[in-house]
Amino acid sequence: DKILLHLDRNFLPQRILLQNQDARIEGSRRIDWLGGAFRRSTQRTPFTVQVKELPLETVSLLAGDALFLPSLSGNLFGGFELDLAALHDPHVQGWVTLRQPRLGRLGEDAIARHEADFFHSKLNFAAGKLSLTEGTLRFGESQFQITGQFAPQQDAAFSVQLMTQQGNLQDVVTAARWLQPTTQVWPDDVAAVRGRFQTQITLSGSRSSPLTAAMNLRGQDWQWRNFTL
Repeated sequence: DKILLHLDRNFLPQRILLQNQDARIEGSRRIDWLGGAFRRSTQRTPFTVQVKELPLETVSLLAGDALFLPSLSGNLFGGFELDLAALHDPHVQGWVTLRQPRLGRLGEDAIARHEADFFHSKLNFAAGKLSLTEGTLRFGESQFQITGQFAPQQDAAFSVQLMTQQGNLQDVVTAARWLQPTTQVWPDDVAAVRGRFQTQITLSGSRSSPLTAAMNLRGQDWQWRNFTL
């Protein structure tokens, strides 16, 4: 394990390094090349951070009540940039990847039903709100395009839009169980459904309000037991 923190005379970080087994967070002050010599920008103080294999359980623990991450697990990778000269109104931009993200405290026999393959998105945090753009979630044979907004200081309110042009109907059942792993959302034999679909889904909620969802679903070659549509 390693911990390194290098501060300047204003107690702002010039370099940080946190490493625990495979998890690693490394950040450094960006240096600009101006006028034939290196010098730091006087108007902006850009700081870049690289994250590798950070468990989401650790993110939830460190964030405390600032983020609402109920029973979310997996590993986080990312690259971010922020301006140390504007910490009073932080602005962060970059990208994030989650590998094997899943919801709920599941036994090993249930993980395969509630675990996505990966999630990747660009992100921007400004004015107290987090925005996700150009997001991709791969879940089984289905791939979803995702955009979303999250306001951690406003009752953890969030909204997410998912869309796919070619999905596997079995993944809809799996995704419902993934979102609510402790609830019997569908009868067990519904897992036998087959078919393809196109959909647009909107999810929204907050810390104090229940999850709401709206779905526009179209499908083809649907089959359940001996029934075919």
